[in-house]
Amino acid sequence: AKPACAAAVTGLAGPGGGSTVCPVGTVCFALAYTGLSGVKIASDQLVFTGSRDEVREKTVSHTFSFILKELYSL
Repeated sequence: AKPACAAAVTGLAGPGGGSTVCPVGTVCFALAYTGLSGVKIASDQLVFTGSRDEVREKTVSHTFSFILKELYSL
């Protein structure tokens, strides 16, 4: 079966690697899914604070929330 939804995440969890343009904690999210009128694409970008593990946990939580929000809006 073909997937109906795909998510991608990239970012800087830290502790190093950030810059003034893209600080540590910056995370980009992308979602593609099949809607009633074809393929839909959504994206989001957030800057989280906290330790590396906290940024990663917040990223996972937001990813699932983002997917549910988009799919429930169909």
